[in-house]
Amino acid sequence: MKGLLAVPLVAGSAVVWGGMGVHEHGVADLAIAVEGDRVDLILTAPTGDLVGLERAPATVAEWEGIREGIAAIEAHDGFTFPGARCERISVEVELPDLLLTRPDAHAAGEVSDEVSDEVSDADRDHGHHDHDHADHDHHGHDRKTRGGTDHDHHRGHDHDHDHDHDHDHDHDHDHDHAHMDGMVSWAYTCESQLRQVDVELFDLLTLDRIRVQAISERGQGAGNLTPTSRRFRLP
Repeated sequence: MKGLLAVPLVAGSAVVWGGMGVHEHGVADLAIAVEGDRVDLILTAPTGDLVGLERAPATVAEWEGIREGIAAIEAHDGFTFPGARCERISVEVELPDLLLTRPDAHAAGEVSDEVSDEVSDADRDHGHHDHDHADHDHHGHDRKTRGGTDHDHHRGHDHDHDHDHDHDHDHDHDHDHAHMDGMVSWAYTCESQLRQVDVELFDLLTLDRIRVQAISERGQGAGNLTPTSRRFRLP
């Protein structure tokens, strides 16, 4: 991002656009930059508040819901500019690739009855095989016990170790994807000097608060907006 949004929005702060606050559901960060007749606005928010999910879509229906959410954001004019005539020239929604990947129909459970029957038959055959294998292991266990070995004990220990490893891995995986942010950027051109912005995103997104930081050629400012207090006055 070129222009004013590429610099820290608050003097003496290491905070830059796209990463102004801690991930918090219902709360978003909005960066506003006014330079000449151009206005750039960037919203960073949890993907759950933007499109309803903070994980990979598990079904095609969920994936389609994400696409519909993106289309709604692109179609919605999320800002009005009292006292200034402004025209939107672009809008872009950026989400993690994980949310944009269409789930495989089989992975989503959308398989035919014929395939399901084949799977059921395979499960029955596999269950019979497991029974024979269990008997074999029982006799093998007797032989090992008489021989004085403790192989089964170690095998059980290894299983516990693998289970712990898998549990830790799953926990880490869930943690990595528990917090996902998306970004929406808008660009406007205004015919007259911009003094204030009314943020109408509360009508579209599940947000309770928007933290705003703004910069213009006249200075910098910050504030908080809510569904009942939507107007931000620019410096």
